[in-house]
Amino acid sequence: MIRKLFIFTALWLYSILLPAQQSVFRLRITDASGEVLPGAVAVLYPSRQAAMADGEGLAIFNDLPAGKYRLEVSYLGYETYITDLQIPFAGTMAVMLKQRQMNLQEVRVIASGTRMEKPSVVLPSEAVGQAYVRRFYAGSLAASLERLPGVSSISIGVNQSKPVIRGLAFHRVLVVEDGLRHESQQWGEEHGLEIDALSAGKVEVIRGPSSVRYGSDAIGGVLNIVSTTAPGQEVFSGHLSLLAASVNQQMGLNSLLQWKEGRSWAYVGLGWRDAADSRVPADSVDVYNFRIPLRYGRLRNTAGMERSFRAGYGFSRGRWNHQLRLSAINSRQGFFAHAHGIEPRSVDTLLHDQSQRDIQYPYHEVLHLKFIGQSRLSLAAGSLQLMLGYQKNLMDERSAYVSHGFMPSVLPSELMKHADLERHFVKDAVSAEALWQQNLKSFNWSAGLAAASVQNRIGGWAFIFPGYHAQNIGLFSLIDAQPRPGHLLQAGLRLDGSALQIAGYRDWFASPDGVFVQRAHDLSLRYLSLSWSGGYGLTKGHWSLKANAGKSFRLPTAAELGANGVNYHQFRFEQGNAQLRPETSYQFDLSAEWRNARLALELSPFTAWSPNYIYLNPTAEHDYLYGNGNQKYVYTQAQVFRAGGELHLHYGISETLVAGLMLETLYSRQLSGPKKGFGLPISPPASGLINLNWSPKTVFPLELAADVVLTSAQRRIVPPEAPTPGWYTINLRANALIQLRNQPLELSVQLNNLTNTIYFNHLSYYRRINLPEAGRNVMVVARLPIDSKKLKPQKKI
Repeated sequence: MIRKLFIFTALWLYSILLPAQQSVFRLRITDASGEVLPGAVAVLYPSRQAAMADGEGLAIFNDLPAGKYRLEVSYLGYETYITDLQIPFAGTMAVMLKQRQMNLQEVRVIASGTRMEKPSVVLPSEAVGQAYVRRFYAGSLAASLERLPGVSSISIGVNQSKPVIRGLAFHRVLVVEDGLRHESQQWGEEHGLEIDALSAGKVEVIRGPSSVRYGSDAIGGVLNIVSTTAPGQEVFSGHLSLLAASVNQQMGLNSLLQWKEGRSWAYVGLGWRDAADSRVPADSVDVYNFRIPLRYGRLRNTAGMERSFRAGYGFSRGRWNHQLRLSAINSRQGFFAHAHGIEPRSVDTLLHDQSQRDIQYPYHEVLHLKFIGQSRLSLAAGSLQLMLGYQKNLMDERSAYVSHGFMPSVLPSELMKHADLERHFVKDAVSAEALWQQNLKSFNWSAGLAAASVQNRIGGWAFIFPGYHAQNIGLFSLIDAQPRPGHLLQAGLRLDGSALQIAGYRDWFASPDGVFVQRAHDLSLRYLSLSWSGGYGLTKGHWSLKANAGKSFRLPTAAELGANGVNYHQFRFEQGNAQLRPETSYQFDLSAEWRNARLALELSPFTAWSPNYIYLNPTAEHDYLYGNGNQKYVYTQAQVFRAGGELHLHYGISETLVAGLMLETLYSRQLSGPKKGFGLPISPPASGLINLNWSPKTVFPLELAADVVLTSAQRRIVPPEAPTPGWYTINLRANALIQLRNQPLELSVQLNNLTNTIYFNHLSYYRRINLPEAGRNVMVVARLPIDSKKLKPQKKI
């Protein structure tokens, strides 16, 4: 029996890897500047086989019989490319698409802020390019994406923020960069993403359960970021971007140089950003019932800086394609001086007011290193992709030593060397993935194996949660089928096995009875999780309909399991729960879109139910052992129902004028637990945006736009969370492409909060202490492309 099975397996592998009369046809799709066009669709006739370009602009057809074919390549906003060819075709065909004058149907894509859509994905999703990020740059990547449907951000001042998708954030929204899941200190509201917004080449936002493909933490959705892709032709090119903002006197630059010759390419980029204290339209604020005067409306110690570096090298050899990427980002961000662990009135205001750009205590500093190696083997039957990644995240929270509870009033001499080191985190993460993709005539099938090991070590004089070591391995399979033209069926299944070891921790100081209190115990946990999804899409005439159902999961974190300390940023005591189980969510998404040459209307409702949602529950207890009577918050689980959706309407008034309306709403309700009947904490209120875009016919491309942002009051809160009144702002925007002799200049200017309105963002980290949002702000981003010099023309690469 074993011999027969061996012979059968050998014959099957032989039939897959060495087909006798089938061919593989590859093409790379770019625009006139050499930028790749992910999502472009290529179709071969008469077989009607279709393939979509991936993140590198590469589209692959497998199992093609020899013969003559007609190739058609299309992409939104570009002229359709048509040519005849002979299969087999040696090498990779280079296809360059030319931009064309857009009709009103396509202008609505620009008006809504999206450069392209993903019609071949059943889950609601949007994809944008670097041009979008520059156009709506808001100081951080997450804040710059807020115009996309269902996307908002938890802001930490002007410089940092965390992404929120349909009300979910932190460990419920997964960030992936260049195929590698981003591992930072996601547990804290006060920690932003260590990703330079102006280095993100393309960003795809998936709204909905995505654990089948990405594993844990993708309950709410995914931010899939591609930093830099290989040029489509042999060039030496790049760009220099300069930015400035008035509200915090921010200055910065981002540069990139890239080179491609033959089958090799490389790039190197640098980023630099420096910001002063942010300004609000008020001369004083109330912090914990204390009136704090502000000098010139500036929030003391909210200055920040960021430095980044990235480099990559890629080459092709035969059927293999290899890429190596390295990035490093270092940031330092001050916290509002009156809101961190000390009595607000005891702050040395004279010291902080001496300079708007110095960063005093308290602040945090982060260094994030990332290395990614990727290889792709193209075979007649499909392709094999291999990925190996390593990340190191170093984060220090520094402040003047403050005694709480049993802590000694003066730091012992042996600890004085690190007297300002409140908390220290060192995270090492290793990830690996193997993915097999097989494209057949009627469906595409893929299967993968992913593994990860993450270790987080802690230090400093203030304990909040223990160190840990997490390991995970996942096996998944996905299928894409097109049973008939205009119909799309997608399904997937994934099994994850996980292990988590939490390290015990004792206080470094003794209690009055001489005991070094055990704050966390050694803990070893094992989990097994099953995820699934299935969806169907239909495109017919003016209509496009999509439906998807899925189950996702996320593992409880070390903070949720083992926290036992004071969070000085929030003035509260947080306590973990070792009995927490993995959080699961069942979600159903619908999407209906109707469009013609003048009108586009899209409605995307969803509903979700979680039987064991994890959240931090405020209790009636107070801590007097480790703090000064801070209220206790305990991690717990409850049944939660969520529903909401997005509505987008865009109408072309004329060839140059487009009006848009965007509405978003979210409802949540706890169905069990101590807060039964309440919503979820930090939930975004209903919001809307009225937009008018005018593109006059001038000697150079010009776009003028006005937005009215409307946000309702948020009264569905979880006490002691405070309700937030509604507000509106008016924002203006101008984008132009100016030719300075032989040098083009891309210019984006924003005027946000035109009327200098005082308002509160319910998702702001500083909302808890009644700090208003930034005042009137002029943001300018200028980009100077370096003239692409084509090294030598060729049709095949």
